[in-house]
Amino acid sequence: MESAAAVQLSKDQEKNLIALIKEREVLWEDTNNIRKHNQRNTAWDEIGVAMSHPAKNLKKNYENLRSSFLRYLKTELKNGTDIENIKPENTEELYKGMLFLLPKLSTQIKKKSVTSAIPAYKTNHSASMSKY
Repeated sequence: MESAAAVQLSKDQEKNLIALIKEREVLWEDTNNIRKHNQRNTAWDEIGVAMSHPAKNLKKNYENLRSSFLRYLKTELKNGTDIENIKPENTEELYKGMLFLLPKLSTQIKKKSVTSAIPAYKTNHSASMSKY
């Protein structure tokens, strides 16, 4: 089976992709439930229709964006930025819309301060993140 390739998207299209994913929690929540698997497929199909691209290609775009965001966070932490100080106004434009992923990415970031700061970040910044 051949792997899908990402499609060329403009920055605005990437922001739109992120917004569409954010609206569909089933795409980024942690679960392996088969019913959720079917719901994820449906959600990706909806995004594909909304963006006029094959869902499998947009999944690859999202994987690339998510990996890039994760590298960005790790770099920020390595440079001494506390996770609770990563706010929309201090974040690179494209990543502003991805801040909703912070609690889910905590297990992939191997720094104790990240895990302990996530609940405070979510509580303190949920209102400001909702507009992205």
